[in-house]
Amino acid sequence: PYKKKIDELSMVINALDNDPSTAIVMNYEATGYKTGDELLQLSIINFKGDILFNSYFKPKKHKEWTETEKENGITPEMVANAPQTSDMANQIVAIFNKANLVLHNNQNVNKILSKCDNFELPKDSLEKCQAILKLYKEKLHWVEENK
Repeated sequence: PYKKKIDELSMVINALDNDPSTAIVMNYEATGYKTGDELLQLSIINFKGDILFNSYFKPKKHKEWTETEKENGITPEMVANAPQTSDMANQIVAIFNKANLVLHNNQNVNKILSKCDNFELPKDSLEKCQAILKLYKEKLHWVEENK
């Protein structure tokens, strides 16, 4: 039962040891956290500290997001002149395609990223996210149990 966990952890270690520029961390803000919600902001950096991407997005469908605005501070005015996700899709996909490892901390990342207007990450990029998310959740669970 531990072989898969060891394989996933090996993937993390190898990506960080071999070339930290191919290990990326992403953070995003959205109009909500369900299918159908839209990206408001996406930031991606690599483990060398390089900012690979940082942009606000103007949602196509949502005109307001009162609940998440309280959390992330992003207002409709802040994104009024921003590009839409589809305008930046090729650039974002290229970053994910070059990555060997994608770290994030939100279980809905695949729903949000794969359902955006004219924007779909390649399946192998999504699998990179899922593998790390699983490790993150298992480690968090272990930490909570051992407090």
